[in-house]
Amino acid sequence: MGKLLKFEFDEALVESVEIPPIDWLTRFKEDGSITAAQAFGKEWFLQKRSAVLSVPSVVVRIEHNFVLNPHHADFPKVAISAAVTLDFDPRLWNLTSTRGT
Repeated sequence: MGKLLKFEFDEALVESVEIPPIDWLTRFKEDGSITAAQAFGKEWFLQKRSAVLSVPSVVVRIEHNFVLNPHHADFPKVAISAAVTLDFDPRLWNLTSTRGT
């Protein structure tokens, strides 16, 4: 089971990254330092540039992930719904097999 929160916000609250630099694809650094994507996010957060940051999903390239900055002055304009429980089909996690049944 999981939880789903619905967020609604005006486009004016969003800073968007449409095409990230190629070095953002680095997932981890062996020395433990932060990646270029993490550095960008940290700078965005600390500078409070927007209430919402839209970045391309690494998992589903045609989708976007939204990062919220609760320290931004416009964050109260982001509407957050009550959590809804999601009951995922266990086949998504390979917990059951449908073969041979």
